[in-house]
Amino acid sequence: NEMLRTVFGNDSGLSDNVGFTRTADYNLYMSDHIAPFAFSDGGRATISCEIAPWWLALRFQRPELMATQVYLMGLGRKPGHRIMSIIPISLSKYPRLDLSSISRPSSEVWSDDNSASSPVVLTRTGWNCNDRDKYLGLKGGYASVSHGHMDVGTFEYHANGERWSIDNSVGGYAHYTNKGLSGSGQVSSGSGTYVKWLALAYNCLGHSTIAFSNYDRSIGGVAKTHNTDHIVASSSKATILQTYDTPSEKGGKIDMSKTLKGQVKSATRKAVIKDGSCLLVEDEISALDGSDASMIWRMITPAGVSVEVIGNKSIKLTQAGKTMYVHPEF
Repeated sequence: NEMLRTVFGNDSGLSDNVGFTRTADYNLYMSDHIAPFAFSDGGRATISCEIAPWWLALRFQRPELMATQVYLMGLGRKPGHRIMSIIPISLSKYPRLDLSSISRPSSEVWSDDNSASSPVVLTRTGWNCNDRDKYLGLKGGYASVSHGHMDVGTFEYHANGERWSIDNSVGGYAHYTNKGLSGSGQVSSGSGTYVKWLALAYNCLGHSTIAFSNYDRSIGGVAKTHNTDHIVASSSKATILQTYDTPSEKGGKIDMSKTLKGQVKSATRKAVIKDGSCLLVEDEISALDGSDASMIWRMITPAGVSVEVIGNKSIKLTQAGKTMYVHPEF
């Protein structure tokens, strides 16, 4: 964009493209002050200052896009990109931003419009960049997208300065190469039978989502290795049904019925931060006619796990001297 404007004096309308302008907000909501919602091959590297928000904030005169960047600069997490040295030159033509008075974004919830291959709902309860903020990411889409996993329905939750539910995201293909699987077939394909899905890190059983052990094999045109596998083709895309942005609920709801075709008749997953204090994950499942739906529910966590009897049995999570409880309800 900057090159087009410099050479030709305009960017041929690129800046007015909805997809381009929404990039700024996507970048802002994809992480909190702890870590990014790095689904699929995104990895979980420590977040640092980035180049894009500086340019986007200046180009569109939206200082709120720098909300988390100022915090990260205070931690000394400066960009290490090799082109950072030329940024002052490219930004010199824009009006100055006063970083000492950055306003906070007006919304705490951001979502795709389902046009993306991996639509997401991203939620924060504040922009304080401290332990009072809570963060939730919920992912739709489908697995056969480039660098994709069977991670539809996965959710990531940060609270009290810790990550409690994480996406088992990895970068590269070391997980199955190290297992000796890379020689047994292609490792990346739209098919549900390729060896990539043999590795737990890429399979739905390795993510914070749902799966079912039953499968109606009379369903035609669907290739799967295991009964529990998600359908991976683009036709199985999970879309956002609703976004919630009220004081009592902030988050979203996705339709996973196509992702779980042949396992259930219909399936939705709702994940919201309830009353600003806790996470609510609600799955609504309709079984196939004449069949039971044997569900596998998983949440990946870096915390220590134990079971306590509080009403019904509850799962106790502990890390860094902090405690969180998971209360199952059926």
